Formats: sequence, C-alpha cells, structure tokens
Amino acid sequence: MGEVKVLHCIHSLSWGGLEIYTVELIQKLAEKGLSQKVLCSAHSRVTEELKKSGVEVLPFPEKNFRN
Repeated sequence: MGEVKVLHCIHSLSWGGLEIYTVELIQKLAEKGLSQKVLCSAHSRVTEELKKSGVEVLPFPEKNFRN
C-alpha cells in the first residue's frame, strides 16, 4: 500500500472537548509522520492550535459555509 493521506474536515467554530480531542489526535498523527491536511475555519481556535504545530490548514470560505 502507498502513502496514506488524510483530509480532516472540522466545521466547528467552537473550542471545547470535541475540538480539543480532534486537535490532539491530529498533532499525534503528525508526530507519527502521517500526511494530513485540515479543512476548517480560518478564524477558529482549531486553526490557531494546528498552525502552532505545523499542521497544514486549508481554510474554508466562511461567508458561504452556513448558508
């Protein structure tokens, strides 16, 4: 099997248990060398925390997201 690549999609703009768990999981997988990207809000705490860890974040267009 070839390299595994993962795209995480996080639509939450909140910061609580689910978001913290998800960020920690993504950080641990990054430490293990898993190739991953995260689609989430550019203005969320999730984005802030993942960028500190060096995880690639792809911001979604918030203007059209909740319509």
